[in-house]
Formats: sequence, structure tokens, C-alpha cells
Amino acid sequence: ARRRLAGYKDAAKALEEEEEGKAQRKRANVELAPPRTPCEFCVFLQLSEQLRFALAGDAKSEPPSFMRCMVELWQLVRLNGVYRPREDPDGIQRKSLDDFVVLLLQRLASLRPAQAKETPEWAGLLEALRLDTSPFERRLCKVWAVVQDSCSKPAGETRAQASPNIVLAVELLHTYARLADLPSCISASIRELRRGPAKRANRLLKDPHFLAGLREVAASIPGGAAAAQVTKVWVALLEELQGEEPAWWAAALLEHIIRGVKASDLSLKQFRQLILRSYALLDRLQKGTQLPEQCADGLSAALSVLGRRLAAWELPGS
Repeated sequence: ARRRLAGYKDAAKALEEEEEGKAQRKRANVELAPPRTPCEFCVFLQLSEQLRFALAGDAKSEPPSFMRCMVELWQLVRLNGVYRPREDPDGIQRKSLDDFVVLLLQRLASLRPAQAKETPEWAGLLEALRLDTSPFERRLCKVWAVVQDSCSKPAGETRAQASPNIVLAVELLHTYARLADLPSCISASIRELRRGPAKRANRLLKDPHFLAGLREVAASIPGGAAAAQVTKVWVALLEELQGEEPAWWAAALLEHIIRGVKASDLSLKQFRQLILRSYALLDRLQKGTQLPEQCADGLSAALSVLGRRLAAWELPGS
């Protein structure tokens, strides 16, 4: 019995030593293995989590310095190249950016237009957009909703600078134009204009900075993708002008897109049918007095200018 007991003790001791050896080797492997998330981002994550706790209250009563600090942290992440989602198999970086965009949209949606005018949340959305478009792709309609709801009433004098929400809207259009996906961005804006109150369209489409940005976006579309993108946007806006309740703002959007398009990237053959279809629809709407005169005149002028530019470009050289 004593020998059997001694054998049990020896076996238990040997098993304990073996388990301790395994634990040591496991710890050594963990120490030698590269971190699954970059160390710089882990440091940023700890700082941002502390700020998130401070921002857990009401957006209307918090000092803006907390959110401004978080936006500046994300700016440092972008400027120093810390955001590297391909090196993060656990997806922690993408999830952090996604949560940041959700937080910003929730806070902006809870504010009145006057309160949301100069808040740092707009700068945060710009930083997130410059880092990665994926958090916006699933929330394009929400982004356009907060942009449109934050537009100020048309003023007698034109502001020297665009408001932060308009800056974000124009940058969003530029980003999707570079991705050859401008139609989906415009479609999300159309859905929110249809879904929301009339003041959304009145304020957005009377902002000169937004209209100028729309023309710049149309002019900046890369040559190879210009025809396809412009055609899809054009058709989508023409559809909004048909039916029982034609949307005047669709004509205004189409007017400024047409004015911005570079004729050198297009072809009269490609756009002849669209121009003729647009004229026919415009004539029908004018006869039915369903479209504001100013909007109809602007669209007619834009179509005429584009037609002349395309025709002049198509002429053979002397």
C-alpha cells in the first residue's frame, strides 16, 4: 500500500511538472508571437474607450471638448498610418471605426439644426470617410438624412464658407465618384429627399455651396467611368420627374450635374437619346405646369448648353 501510495505521488508530481512545462512554453509562444492588432492602435483604443465613457451622457449637455478630443485622436490615427485593417485578422480596427461612425450619427440625429451647425461630429465623419468608406456604405441613407436635416434656412446673403454638413456631403460625393459608384450615393440622397419633409429639399437645393460642389463632382468624374456614372444618375433623376408628383428638386440636381459634366469625356452618340428624352419630359411637365418655372428654365438651359458642347466636341478637326 505504501509503495502504491508513493507511486501515486510520483505520478502526480510528474504530471504537475509536465503541465507546468506546457504552461511555460505557451507563455513563451505568446510573448514571441506578433500581436494580432497593431500595438499603436491598441494604445489609441485605450484612450478612445476612456473618452467613450465620458461621452455616454446626453450630447446636448456635454462639453464639446470631449468629442473634439476623440476626433483629433482619429485624425492622428489617419495621419500616422495607424489604421491598417488588413493587418488585423480580428477586425478590431474596422469595428472601432464602425462604432465611431454610429456614435457620431446618433449624436447628430439628436441635435436641432442650430445645435448641429458647428459641432465637431462633422469633422469626425470626415476623418472616418477619409480612412474607410465601409462604415458609410451600410448607412448612406442615415448620413444623408442628418446632412439634409442640418441644413440652415436660406439666408439673404451667401455665406463665405460652406457649413460642415455641406462639406461632408460634397466630400461624400467626391469619394463615391472616385469609386465609380456615384449613382448609389445620389440614389441614397434621393430616397431621403422623398422620405423627409419638404424643407429638406428647400434648404439643401438652395445652398450655393452644395450646388457648386455638385458641379465640381460631375466635372471630376474619371474619364473612363464618366459616361456610365452620369447616365445612371441622369436616368434616376428623370424617373423622379415622372409620375403624379414630379419632384422639382430632381430637375435642380440634374441641372447642376449636367452643367458640371466635361464634354471631352462624353459622346453625343451616347447621350443623344437621354437629351431628347429629357426635352420631351420637360415639355410635358411645362405644359402641365407641374414644375416650377425657374427650375424648368434652368434644366432647359443646361440641356441646351450640354447639347452644344457635345456637338462641338464631335465636329471633326479642320
